[in-house]
Amino acid sequence: MRYIATLAVFGALLCIDCTTLAGPSNSAQVDAVLRRMSLEDKVAELQGIRPNALLVDRKLSQEACRRLIPHGIGQVCQFACSHDLTPLELSQFVHDLQNWIMQATPARVPTLFHEEALSGFPARGATIFPQAIGLACTWDPVLMEMKSRATAESFCIIGARLALAPYIDLCRNPRWGRIEESLGEDPTLTATLGLAFIRGLTGPDLRGGVAATGKHFLAYGAEPASEKSLREEYLFPWEVALQQANLNCVMSAYHTYHGVPCAGSEELLTDILRRQLGFSGLVISDYGAVQKLRGKLHIGEEEAAIQALKAGNDVELSEGVCFPLLFTAVQQGRIPESVVDAAVRRSLLLKAELGLLDGDPVLPVKDPDLDPPEHRAIAYRAACESLVLLRNTGVLPLGPDVRRIALVGPNADNMQALCGDYCYPSMTAWFWGVPLRPEEPHLSTLAAALQAAAVGRLVTVDRGCEWQNAVPVSKVPVVNGDPALTNGMEARRRRMDQLIHNGMSPADQNRALALAREADVVIAAMGENMMLSGEGRDRIDTRLPGQQEAFVEHLIATGKPVVLLLFAGRPLDIARLAPRCAAVVQAWFPGEAGGAAVADVLLGRANPSGKLCVTYPAHPRSREASYKDKDYASDALYAFGMGLSYSRFEYAKLEVAEATAGLAVHFELANTSSRAGDEVAEIYGAPANGSQPQELLGFCRVTLQPGERRVIGLRLPASRLTRWSERGWQPVQGVYRISVGGSSVDATLSAAMTLTRTAIPAARRTAELASEIP
Repeated sequence: MRYIATLAVFGALLCIDCTTLAGPSNSAQVDAVLRRMSLEDKVAELQGIRPNALLVDRKLSQEACRRLIPHGIGQVCQFACSHDLTPLELSQFVHDLQNWIMQATPARVPTLFHEEALSGFPARGATIFPQAIGLACTWDPVLMEMKSRATAESFCIIGARLALAPYIDLCRNPRWGRIEESLGEDPTLTATLGLAFIRGLTGPDLRGGVAATGKHFLAYGAEPASEKSLREEYLFPWEVALQQANLNCVMSAYHTYHGVPCAGSEELLTDILRRQLGFSGLVISDYGAVQKLRGKLHIGEEEAAIQALKAGNDVELSEGVCFPLLFTAVQQGRIPESVVDAAVRRSLLLKAELGLLDGDPVLPVKDPDLDPPEHRAIAYRAACESLVLLRNTGVLPLGPDVRRIALVGPNADNMQALCGDYCYPSMTAWFWGVPLRPEEPHLSTLAAALQAAAVGRLVTVDRGCEWQNAVPVSKVPVVNGDPALTNGMEARRRRMDQLIHNGMSPADQNRALALAREADVVIAAMGENMMLSGEGRDRIDTRLPGQQEAFVEHLIATGKPVVLLLFAGRPLDIARLAPRCAAVVQAWFPGEAGGAAVADVLLGRANPSGKLCVTYPAHPRSREASYKDKDYASDALYAFGMGLSYSRFEYAKLEVAEATAGLAVHFELANTSSRAGDEVAEIYGAPANGSQPQELLGFCRVTLQPGERRVIGLRLPASRLTRWSERGWQPVQGVYRISVGGSSVDATLSAAMTLTRTAIPAARRTAELASEIP
């Protein structure tokens, strides 16, 4: 049996000593390296390069190295997902480049290979876990840490030591293409899962792990309504990551903060991040973000480099465009070399913490298995827990009387329904036009998995309709989207159409409807693909794209029970369809084991337990919103935190009392069904007078056997019961109501108490999470 308290068993992990590894030995080591570096070496340390610039005929070109990186290079960017090298070829490339740098460059500073890590190590053949928004719907920090540790193992065996993840901004706009990268709309859930994500990557000792990069600083995925909202909500996941996990690296964002691009904002990167939050690590730019200063501020490349560096942006990625000019700027006295040295020192400290400066960082060439059985098992468990059962009239799980199943829709037999943005197949297809390889790793579609699992039943399959119309993506990005990525979209769309439809026969609606009429139940596998969701793929209309909505209407008209199954990177506008469907399942982009997980949930082999990390709107809004907006929450189609199970759970006996440095909450949770299942119990709080909306304060994920009853105890830290004002952080006072239930609108239990704590306003809050009461 499993008992994971959000913030609970996971709370024990928070007690691990997070003392930075950048101690005296690292400092002395870095100082020694810095003394032997010329100005050219230092400027090279503050830049990146893409691997393709150094590859000729799939191997490292020493001539290209001598020409492009004679003084070495700080980082190698997206070194695994920018080509189609096999794991063995990738290992050889990493070995050869690191070896060349250590032998042929003046300063012999090892480079840092970095990669994306949202849903695993994005290399050919590596395990693909569910996309981040699906992982967030597990509400399972222990599983998140397991997944990230598996990712780190694949990173390290190849030689990569920096992950461009997790995304710990809040995201509250379903139209935004990058919402799928987020951990949802709530600060407590995002902070908890973000902390687990980071701890899984770093491990107990960073010298054996992977450094994490928090992104994107700050509020890239949404637009805070006020300074108060920014402080109380959007900064909280960052505070937890910095205080509890010693986050090593932060990425600046594309958007502007108070009119200044983030990569050049001293207010953001120095005043808030370093001085107020106490961050002392490395700040890297998002790819091309430093160049955005030129157009926004009407300055040249050298001025952009100077402003970014002075603001606190240490490294320009993905390649040096502006930062190479720092060499001349220093020589001409336009910027002190000490400013360059400070940034270089932060880069070297990270490399020292990773152990790259300890000795020879060159790894032997290996042909690793990047998708071992233990990683696949985690991927399957994560996919099962990420699925959210939104509606069920009793048709699920499919009983033995269901003998004929019609599986129809564009995502019924499609590998891309499994893959979110920034995993290897999506990255190489979207940016480089590389066709998907279903065997690297093994991507089993829903059709293949369901036909294999539904022994003795007839499963018929047809696409039925197309994903999209001619123009599926908005040409006008929404707030904080990246306009640059929409340029040339038509050419990319045509190329993607060819890749996506490669080997497919044309959709046949009449045949699909005929199969539906002959079936006992219809599974309508709808949603998005990589062309419709991801970075630069914002949508104004979030209804089922293309011909899908009309097709589902025809399926409903057959009179057969329709299970609407959604593969997507965002909550979709399905308010017209959902009430007339027998069941609705949100599968997100569930990763390589997603087909098997969905099939097992449909057939009852697995019990759904996912809960929404975002509000599912009944009517899409043109602005950011969350469950804390009362009118938005009350009109939601499916509320934040909502998710059904095949089991039934009962809450009772809530007790709330003041405890040392917080509140003690106890309640009883029982499984009143005949089936074992997992329940996520959610704890919310708000002033009883309604002056402020309720907020998630903690949660626990509990496994209960049939008939099992258990008392749950959580301590809610006092620091979560504070409010920000111009005077600083102050405790909440007055009558406060605690609610416990299965979602943000399912307050099965509630209790009120008077908070009387007084304290002197503090400039910085202690970022704590709830913990289990033994």
